[in-house]
Order: sequence, then C-alpha cells, then structure tokens
Amino acid sequence: MRALFVESAGLIEKEFTRDYQFFSVVQWEENLVFTAKRLIRAHQLKVLDAAQLASGLISRADTFITSDRRLYAAARKEIPAAKFI
Repeated sequence: MRALFVESAGLIEKEFTRDYQFFSVVQWEENLVFTAKRLIRAHQLKVLDAAQLASGLISRADTFITSDRRLYAAARKEIPAAKFI
C-alpha cells in the first residue's frame, strides 16, 4: 500500500472540490441499502463498492468512475449503457 503525501492529498482535494458540481448526490435510504445488498450477493462486492454502484443505479448514471476491477466488471453488467472512466 502506498502512502498519500500531503501535497498529493491537497491536489486530490482541489480536484474533488472542482468536480463536485458534476456529481449526483444520492441519499442513504432503504432503496440504496436494498440495492447494495443485492449487488453484494450478485457480484461479491465490498460494502462501499456496492453502495457506490447502487448509487449509480439509483441515479441512472450515464458515467461511472472506478479504478477497482471487480467493481468495474459488476458495473458493466449492471449499467451497460454508461460511459466508464
């Protein structure tokens, strides 16, 4: 596991703040929990990965961003029309 240096953290925070306007915010509620549980069973995802994918499904995302291979594979099956980054 690589360490995150202070300079890198500042850059990531700045990019996050700049890009936040393009995010869809999904409220944590029963439908998200239900969908995440289904995704965990269907794709053997970790809890937070399932929550991310469930959020994409609920918001009908047209773009999905991940660097996780397992999450990417599951997302391709669940949101086939999305653009993946």
